[in-house]
Amino acid sequence: VGIVWGMTNALIEGSAKDFHKNTIQSSGRFSFLYDFIYLISNWRFSIPFGVNQVCSIGFNFVLVKVEISIAQTVAN
Repeated sequence: VGIVWGMTNALIEGSAKDFHKNTIQSSGRFSFLYDFIYLISNWRFSIPFGVNQVCSIGFNFVLVKVEISIAQTVAN
């Protein structure tokens, strides 16, 4: 779970850099909403983001089931 979770961070970072290169900086009232809709509709961002969130939840479930001294060593 931790490996997939970490790999999706790189994919999200790459798509976010593409987002910043391809968008025009706007300061309008609805610019946040426009950016949010653009990111969610971009599959290069939304799929890794969804996988990242699912793995984040899975990682927390694993931490609950495993002894903390083992989980800390493996995670670090």
